[in-house]
Amino acid sequence: MAKSSILQNLRSRLQSWRQAHAKARPAPAADDDSVQPVLSVIEGRRYVNGLEWRLIPPTRSLPRTLSLARKENKKKYVLTDMEDIIGVCGALPNRWSHVYSAALHLATRMSQGGLELYAFELTNRQSMVVALNETRPIPGFDFVGEAEQARGLMDEFMAIQQGQPMRLVGNAGWLEGEESVALEDIFNAPERSARLKFLWGDHSVKWATGIALVLVAGVAGGQYWVEMEREEMLAAASVSASDPNADYQKSLAQAWAEVPAPGPGLLQQWQSLLDQLPVAHRGWRLETVSCEATACQAKWSRIHGTYADFFQQLPPNTASAQEVLEGEDALLATVVSTHPVKPQQPLTPWRQAVLPRMDQALREHASQLQNLSLLGQVKVTMGKPSLFGGVQDPRTLKQAVMSGQWSVQHDASSLGYLSVPAFGVPKRLVLQVSPSKDQRALTYLFEGQYYVQAVQP
Repeated sequence: MAKSSILQNLRSRLQSWRQAHAKARPAPAADDDSVQPVLSVIEGRRYVNGLEWRLIPPTRSLPRTLSLARKENKKKYVLTDMEDIIGVCGALPNRWSHVYSAALHLATRMSQGGLELYAFELTNRQSMVVALNETRPIPGFDFVGEAEQARGLMDEFMAIQQGQPMRLVGNAGWLEGEESVALEDIFNAPERSARLKFLWGDHSVKWATGIALVLVAGVAGGQYWVEMEREEMLAAASVSASDPNADYQKSLAQAWAEVPAPGPGLLQQWQSLLDQLPVAHRGWRLETVSCEATACQAKWSRIHGTYADFFQQLPPNTASAQEVLEGEDALLATVVSTHPVKPQQPLTPWRQAVLPRMDQALREHASQLQNLSLLGQVKVTMGKPSLFGGVQDPRTLKQAVMSGQWSVQHDASSLGYLSVPAFGVPKRLVLQVSPSKDQRALTYLFEGQYYVQAVQP
């Protein structure tokens, strides 16, 4: 009941706000039947936006809900995990047999609860805006279309929710303070629960029943497709019951899809960017540089320069920069510049890679870290490996993959000695610059992740 009241409250606020601003910004209402679903291909996968999202009352059964949708001539539907919200649409092109709801995929893959707003620029000159509340799509904010419309919808949602804590995620740079993510990291492996299902009509049910009677009578000679979703689920359950490794291999494949290319390539890009960044730029001092898989972000504090001085000529390899207000005085804001790195794809997909044995790999990598510690007061750590891509007991699995983290912390004099093995990936590099001319004023923390094959008992 609490979830229902939250969604009803949001919907009421949405309708009230739109009625008050109808003259300023005409737009179709959230429940307007003229709104059609929009199909798009992202990372080779078929997604749909613009579904009609409806709350299922606690007093109404799911079969009754589906029956009402059929009477409205809806053809496909998808349900949230709690089956308290349904998304429906009319017919889609026949060739689109496997289609996934982009909003529900984000809710399953990315959501952390609470109010969330996602804004993406797609590769086909379109933009996507999706709003979630408690991992559930919000009616009227499941959109793909032109950038101007997308930004208008985004501004509308933020105006409605003004003053509310909100998580902002995207790749378009429209949202101040957004979590920057790449499309390939989010949409390359759609969540199974986000796949649209057929709403079988009375004619289809009679047809399926007739086929079943013919099969019982023993008349063969053809293949018939009856309730494909149910058969797939039963087959998956059967495989899982007979083979305890099936669930792990499925989750492992999804986990591999989010791991960048192994080896030192990403680390070398980070090191190259750091070499080109000055410690002072047009009256601004470099404080920190934080590098991750897609970009490095540098934070600058004012010495004597102005904002105009900084933005007149940006530091080398800067894609964007913005002021970040950390207190009440706008004159004391810092500047954060973003420096992108080039994503690298593994030469051999991780799922097909031959990983070294855990005992041999740990011995080799631990020895390299021990040698690095001889350079001086270098702090090195290496975490104990645990199962990657699953929660099962590794001893019960045939091909378990183990993963662990290592770190190196020192001054900048040892930065060039860092290395990454072929079975590891760089995870994060943070450079800290203190206001001193001493070389030790530049310190760093480097973190990496390694992947190895479990040793079978």
